[in-house]
Amino acid sequence: MRDRIICGDTLDFVTTFAGYPAATWTCTYFFMPRTAGSGAAFSVVCTAGTEANEHRCAAAATTTGAWTPAEYSWSARMASGAEVYEVDRGTVTLVANPATATAYDGRSRAEKALEDAETALANFQSSGGRVKRYSIGGREMEFDNGGDILKLVSYWKIEVRRERAAAAVAEGRPDPRRIYLRAGNA
Repeated sequence: MRDRIICGDTLDFVTTFAGYPAATWTCTYFFMPRTAGSGAAFSVVCTAGTEANEHRCAAAATTTGAWTPAEYSWSARMASGAEVYEVDRGTVTLVANPATATAYDGRSRAEKALEDAETALANFQSSGGRVKRYSIGGREMEFDNGGDILKLVSYWKIEVRRERAAAAVAEGRPDPRRIYLRAGNA
């Protein structure tokens, strides 16, 4: 399963579960929103792939276009007659289709949290340290001192760097966290 799905894009991937041949087992992916009210639960039933243990998970662009962008937990379940087993689980982010959305925020959760933490720090500093409770993006936090906010900012900066490094490596670029040296004769 992917980490991110764009609503309105075709979903099509093949997954393999040893011991669960597609001829006798049906794989279904169940998606449940992680936050109440942020979408409806839905499922995708897989078809048989080309190999014995392959299950093809596919949904047309028109189908995924009706999905609500949000964070979802998913569960891959195998069924054969009365037998049902969960074989995998995880989380996925469904994002709005940038081609049709009227508003689109493509930032990751860490990037959004970093901005919120930096806003809280700026508000704390501009109030002279008097304001210690913040409500940002529907979340409320309370801090004992400015150091707590700085720790939060540092944590999210590290997470954002990790995400960007992972994205760079996935795109075939060098890991920006590594320093590469070339030694030669001078």
